[in-house]
Amino acid sequence: MQGFPSGVGPGNVYCNLSASRLYVGFWWYVSNPWTTTTAAQKVLYLQDGAGNWVLDMQNSNDPFVLRWVIDGTQYLQTDGRQTTLYNIHPGHWYRIELVADASAHTITYWAYDPTVDASPVHLGTATVNSAGAFNQIQVNPTYGGNGSPAAQNEFFQYDHIHVRTW
Repeated sequence: MQGFPSGVGPGNVYCNLSASRLYVGFWWYVSNPWTTTTAAQKVLYLQDGAGNWVLDMQNSNDPFVLRWVIDGTQYLQTDGRQTTLYNIHPGHWYRIELVADASAHTITYWAYDPTVDASPVHLGTATVNSAGAFNQIQVNPTYGGNGSPAAQNEFFQYDHIHVRTW
């Protein structure tokens, strides 16, 4: 919404849990237009007792990129490299899927845009520090962190969110 402050989310849906492994899959839509002066938009949070694993949409203008950030500073790495950055274009629905294993300290994730991808695109499997069990998942779309308020009406939509633990 126009004038919405950065660093804030319009709502938060969360689920407390206790599991070392989880699968999360959901459809996610970015409104068109989407413009911002903030560093990144938060899409999903996983909490493991030691910190936050955050899926965000990093600003690099259109296209934006999808990435995982741990506690605001550690960007997921695969074999010493940044995991695959996946282009996000406003006005599209995306299928996001992940398998996170806190006890093995890994996260594997995929993205799928049915208008351009033949199948889900594997974005990486990375090793991360973790406390050994997840205690919460949050759908908490947060507009940036630092920067100016939203200059126009813009939004994220979520649909068919699935969470499975084991």
